Amino acid sequence: YNSTVTVQTSLDAHTWTTVFSGHWNPSGTNTPSWITIGSVTQVLYVKIEVSDPVPPGYSANIYVDAVSIG
Repeated sequence: YNSTVTVQTSLDAHTWTTVFSGHWNPSGTNTPSWITIGSVTQVLYVKIEVSDPVPPGYSANIYVDAVSIG
């Protein structure tokens, strides 16, 4: 299964900017990996939303071990 993922960043936790929106596919070997979504500046908050695209709106699971901003 793949998941629809949206990553947003904010400086104040009220105004959010979408930095990534797309599909993530599970690892074929079920091992962790870095997923590069682009570069951002001036970030204090990161929000990651995940949903199952079929049928739309169902929740999905991802495991986030670390977020690197640089």
